[in-house]
Amino acid sequence: MKQVVFVIVLIAMVSLTGCLDFGEEDVVDSDDLVNPTDAYSPPEVSTIMVDSGYTGYWDCDDGNNNSCVYIPCTKHGYQDLDDDGDADEYCDIDGHQNNGPQSIVKKIGNKITIECIHNSQESYCKGGNSAYVLFTSIEGLQEMIYCYMAGEYYDGNDYVWRFHKCEATLGFEPVSFEITNSLNYIDYSGYDYYYYVSFRVF
Repeated sequence: MKQVVFVIVLIAMVSLTGCLDFGEEDVVDSDDLVNPTDAYSPPEVSTIMVDSGYTGYWDCDDGNNNSCVYIPCTKHGYQDLDDDGDADEYCDIDGHQNNGPQSIVKKIGNKITIECIHNSQESYCKGGNSAYVLFTSIEGLQEMIYCYMAGEYYDGNDYVWRFHKCEATLGFEPVSFEITNSLNYIDYSGYDYYYYVSFRVF
């Protein structure tokens, strides 16, 4: 009787061990697993133009609207689109029309530089002289920078505009940022966020 019980126990143990044994094809190599935080890696060096402007212009013969032809901008920046002798029309051809402070945000790793895009006469910042910039890492860490990009200073004779470049070293490498000219808009509570805040990925 004891031998029969022992055989039954032995068969049960072998069966159980066989069920728990993984075939070679079932083993998952840990190198093949994808960590969600590794799914996107920002470039080491990145420059984002946060700007808006014309994508093109209408060229009309003798003011006759029936013969107008739309001509797209071929280069970024200020141009003389209306042939008035002043290159003060700004073309934005990167596909992003950004509201708020018009600026250039650069990163090298976790080092950040922020500066404004000047108006055509280079006398003040296009779209506002200051900005709040909220940077986010792939893990969701965040840091905010307030950047005062230009202001009037008295040079002894008159008030003149001076431009300022903001530089900072973050505690992480950012993958994206939000930029606006007021903290009131970074609260995701309504349409104001989508109108006044520009969200960009490096």
